Amino acid sequence: MGIDIEAVLYMRIIFRGGLDFLGIDMRETLNRGRGYIWSPSLNTIWAILGVETAYGVNFGKYRVIDVLTTKSMTGHRRSKFYRDELEKYLLITEI
Repeated sequence: MGIDIEAVLYMRIIFRGGLDFLGIDMRETLNRGRGYIWSPSLNTIWAILGVETAYGVNFGKYRVIDVLTTKSMTGHRRSKFYRDELEKYLLITEI
């Protein structure tokens, strides 16, 4: 099998996006969030952001606070989990 050129180019775009993302001084924001989540590693946080959002390119359809609030308070089967996540989100974002 040959090299998947499309995949290589896509990964280069994502990697470049990650460098640009950190270039806009996100380190302070990432450092602030370190105390509230399981990972002490900025590289881990950076990688998760890259996978989940393509470094800020993909925002999704719904705001995080809306999803967490709805799922934590409407009798969802995992409402305790979502309530805990909502609390962490509020602490991280200082809302």
